[in-house]
Amino acid sequence: MPEGEPRDESEENIVVFNLGKETYGLPIASIREIISYQEPTRLPGAPPEVEGIINLRGKVIPVVDLRSRLGLAVQPPTRTTRIIIAAGAGEITGLVVDQVTEVSKIISSTIEPPPPMAKRGAGESLSQGVAKVGERLIVLLDLSPLLVPEGFSSV
Repeated sequence: MPEGEPRDESEENIVVFNLGKETYGLPIASIREIISYQEPTRLPGAPPEVEGIINLRGKVIPVVDLRSRLGLAVQPPTRTTRIIIAAGAGEITGLVVDQVTEVSKIISSTIEPPPPMAKRGAGESLSQGVAKVGERLIVLLDLSPLLVPEGFSSV
């Protein structure tokens, strides 16, 4: 940043979670709730990252395995596995994560854009940036492309 230019010191609350050894975050404003893992009902013909659906207080919610969606090795659920109920782009979806660790305030000036190699086909990226928090790097995910599996479109 050029000298004398004001730094953006705005803050955003982020739900921080782990997938394996990696740390990720989503804006708390997009999170409806976090629930303990429950086995979804499988849907025939759904893409591999869609584990199925759950009934959450009378509402049917699709559940996406975030490990599979991000191209990571799929692991069986453990006692720390959670489903993050997220809303964005007119969709409500459950995202399976290994562990939710905290809610953290991220200062905008600590966020760098995702590297060009993080782009997928057609220039789409699943990350909004990378936050540097002390010695940790938190990959900030872009919720919209996560909620609609590849090859599917919202109806």
